[in-house]
Amino acid sequence: MGVVPAFSDRQSASPACFPYLLDLGWRCQSDPIDARWLDPAAFVANLLQGKEQPPPMICVCTTRPRTVWGSLTGMVLLLIQPASAVAASETRVFSGMCDASAVETLNDREFVVANDEDNQLRVYDWTRAGWPVRALDLDRLWPPQGSRREMDLEGVARLGSHLFWISSHGRDAKGRAAPGRHALLRIPLDWLQTGAPPSAAPARYTDLLEALARDPRYARLRLDQAAARAPKSPGGLNIEALAATPQGALLIGFRSPLFEGRALFVPLLNPQALLDGSEPPRFGEPVFLALGGLGLRGAVEWERGYLLLAGSTDGGGRSRLLAWSGQPDQEPQELASDALEGLNPEGLAFWPATVPRRLLVVSDDGTRRLQDRDCKDLPAPQRQYRAITLPAPAP
Repeated sequence: MGVVPAFSDRQSASPACFPYLLDLGWRCQSDPIDARWLDPAAFVANLLQGKEQPPPMICVCTTRPRTVWGSLTGMVLLLIQPASAVAASETRVFSGMCDASAVETLNDREFVVANDEDNQLRVYDWTRAGWPVRALDLDRLWPPQGSRREMDLEGVARLGSHLFWISSHGRDAKGRAAPGRHALLRIPLDWLQTGAPPSAAPARYTDLLEALARDPRYARLRLDQAAARAPKSPGGLNIEALAATPQGALLIGFRSPLFEGRALFVPLLNPQALLDGSEPPRFGEPVFLALGGLGLRGAVEWERGYLLLAGSTDGGGRSRLLAWSGQPDQEPQELASDALEGLNPEGLAFWPATVPRRLLVVSDDGTRRLQDRDCKDLPAPQRQYRAITLPAPAP
């Protein structure tokens, strides 16, 4: 049994209660409802006298009396779920955008999400499903030029006190050149954690493809030819994954093109010096991974290497979750991913300080049908995407 101390405000609440609280009126949620809680006073009395067995997990929370049935002067002991269910997945819906493309957690409640349809980094609170609590408008830092405004941010990785974000580096969906999508950004973490106003434009690097073309190991891959095609056309170029390494490098993952059916990781060895402007980019050997003919859609460092999201190069089909040791000569192993069924997962991150560890995965729901329309075609106030938290694989 786990007993969570009582709390009277969200800041002092234990994280163990967060997934089971609704912010609307501070209601507590119980699923399934235990019949013993229909008379909570009697059950608590019996529990204290040893006449009742404690449930597998109890969450103690303070709520307004009007919001919970049978409240005891505003204090309710509420059965959450059996221990086996506590570790299960949970999906929530968040508002203001559809095309969630990359995610990183900021603390034990908040996470920041990129939307590949605009240039806003939105911060959400898992305990408050709905609208973002704050946002960083990248257009204020780099005013867009031309009609194709979006950076198409697709991946994020944390290095030290910064978040690195990478755009797709591809053309737009119609195959037109989109130079605004050629960007590797470095954003101070505290800008997103505290909402502090930017003091200056953060660092940006825009010549990744040109640098790769100058490296003989990558020139032979003819990425320049792939970059001349629409990203979801056969052989088109599309970057969608970014992960940090323990050595301070970045792994840049390509959804497309594939090379003899294998997905490409490009190790960028000196991202900090590159964004400082003190060194040109230095690349490691290309890494090719067999993902069952799928491309890379997300990646995150893990105790035993990396967890990978893999998906088709053209947007159809089922996504897969895989574990990879990080060794180029070892192939990724597929993991059970039934919880992702029905989602279009495109970004994953770990919640900090959770035991056992839990993953956060966001779904790109731009083409999800809502009100007989694609989500991205709805008015802005009606747009939404799904996020799921689930147990991380055992290391």
